[in-house]
Amino acid sequence: MINSEKMTQMMSAMCDMIDSEDVKPMDPKLMEEMLPDCIYMMLLNVPKEKRSGHIVNIVTSLFEKGTKDMNSEEVDDLKYKLIKSLSS
Repeated sequence: MINSEKMTQMMSAMCDMIDSEDVKPMDPKLMEEMLPDCIYMMLLNVPKEKRSGHIVNIVTSLFEKGTKDMNSEEVDDLKYKLIKSLSS
């Protein structure tokens, strides 16, 4: 479980990133850094029996939206990378 000190540090880091002049809101770099922590914090409040469903929905949504303009070879390459990452 995440403690309040760690939560405060994460929130402070997120605010620092948002205030940074080299990062604009909704910047992919900002989202890549913040989104995993936001999802993690959200999942802490989901009973473990329901977490897998949420995780599948989030990953599926990211995959579907992120591959819309990719050809089948690029999609297959991404699938391979995901499977490899999840298997390690």
